[in-house]
Amino acid sequence: MKNFMSKLLTFLVFAYTLSIAVYCDDDTCNLGKELTALVKREVEKGLERAKQGKHHIKMGSRHLKQGKNLSKQSKYHPKEGKIHLKQGKNLSKQSNYHLKQGKIHLKQGKNLSKQSNYHLKQGKIHLKQGKNLSKQSKYHLKHGKIHLKQGKNLSKQSNYHLKQGKIHLKQGKNLSKQSNYHLKQGKIHLKQGKNLSKQSKYHLKQGKIHLKQGKNLSKQTVYCDDDTCNLGKELTALVKREVEKGLERAKQEIRPAFTAHFKTGEFKSLAKGQILIFDKVQFNVGGGYNPGTGYFTVPRAGLYLVSCKVRSNGGKNLHVWLKKNDNRVTLAYGGNWNEGSFSIPVQAAEGDRLVIIHDTGSYVIDESVQGSIISFFSAVFISD
Repeated sequence: MKNFMSKLLTFLVFAYTLSIAVYCDDDTCNLGKELTALVKREVEKGLERAKQGKHHIKMGSRHLKQGKNLSKQSKYHPKEGKIHLKQGKNLSKQSNYHLKQGKIHLKQGKNLSKQSNYHLKQGKIHLKQGKNLSKQSKYHLKHGKIHLKQGKNLSKQSNYHLKQGKIHLKQGKNLSKQSNYHLKQGKIHLKQGKNLSKQSKYHLKQGKIHLKQGKNLSKQTVYCDDDTCNLGKELTALVKREVEKGLERAKQEIRPAFTAHFKTGEFKSLAKGQILIFDKVQFNVGGGYNPGTGYFTVPRAGLYLVSCKVRSNGGKNLHVWLKKNDNRVTLAYGGNWNEGSFSIPVQAAEGDRLVIIHDTGSYVIDESVQGSIISFFSAVFISD
């Protein structure tokens, strides 16, 4: 019995030490420690009581032996034999009592042993659960670190995009101010252009009248002498030169300008490289813009203020380029209902062609532009 209890105690101490070494959460570790300590205390009590029972049995055997010896001595000493006999009986009773107590303690020890086995079994179950919880805790800890790292990376990206957004917002405000300034200047130049256009039309009309008069005079076959005929020819050449100068001045006085947008308001799907044709013309001084093709052919060399604004569809992006003679000049980009725009000066020669064209990049997928006046294309002559 003692050997069994010692081995049980040794195993429990080993289990307790192992439970401390295993990583677990606080509740599981505390429960395992409490169960191990309880089993340890019960085993120690059982060992102590078994030890006491064994001691009582040993004392009882010793008292019984003394009683027998005293009984033998009583044959020779009757009086003392009776005393010794009485003492032997008392010792025999004590031995029986101790024997009885030893059996009780032994029974208690066995019961405690059964309880210890039960608690040992429960301890193993809890130890196994603790190991499983430890594995789960390590798994969740590992994934927690991964998610924490991902969260930090996303936070850095969010800060970067927020910073970029503030920069683009500031640039957008500056461009908006510039656009308003250029729009104001464009209106002034447009007004001047209209006035000059009226003057040009007047001079052109006068030139045509003088040209017609000169032709009529040249057709008349009036008989004249050489001096008179030469004078007529000189007058005709003079009128012709003046008419040509008037036509040239009229052409130079025209300040080309136009603004065009879409006739309808629905969204228009765009293919890669598709030209945006703004088919509703508000004005077209100088006749350089063609609403059928979307091209603005520069009628007069000089510096032009070219502007464009486009609006994207919800959840989609939009990329369009300003091109001059098939060369990219600048980009307008909008995403998710936002507007993309630009307003820049462009130096152009007579005959150069400007157009707004959808991007041809590989990343451009399923893009569309909103119609009506929200999206427009315009240019105005600034100076030679």
